[in-house]
Amino acid sequence: MIVRLAMKNAIRVLLSPRSIAILGASADFNKINGRTLKALLDKKYAGEIYPVNPKYAAIADIKCYPDVASILGAVELAVVAVPAKLVVQAIHELGAKKVDTAVVFSSGFAEVGGDGIERERELRAAIWESGVRVLGPNCLGLINAFENVMATFGHMPKSPRMPNAISLKPELTA
Repeated sequence: MIVRLAMKNAIRVLLSPRSIAILGASADFNKINGRTLKALLDKKYAGEIYPVNPKYAAIADIKCYPDVASILGAVELAVVAVPAKLVVQAIHELGAKKVDTAVVFSSGFAEVGGDGIERERELRAAIWESGVRVLGPNCLGLINAFENVMATFGHMPKSPRMPNAISLKPELTA
């Protein structure tokens, strides 16, 4: 029963987070790491948004944090849009902040072979150690159009309502 409740909460946090941190957020909304913030703002996401990037003081008039630990509020979902070599560190930081769930856009893991395979092993270890549930890596993210959760870098359709959608790596799709 406890496992079911934990899983139910994890799915709720993934699809309906009350707050979203965007690691690697960019003021350039044409870049992959800028599109999530733009989509959340365009769709008027009602929760808290925390851009994280030490290069900026603010993005789109929203305070930008130098790191996850600097965020004063609770973070339910993190979007990780940083280079692959920084993802493992990001997952550990999210775990220290008690972030439940993360969507990892970053590529450069097992899909590229070679060093990427080892990088993915390190990521799996970081996930296990930190307790952060992860969608990804190398994924398009997800959309919950009913609550304007746009944890994706895909271009958003103009229609006001569309069905819920989850984009996963094919081997994880059920």
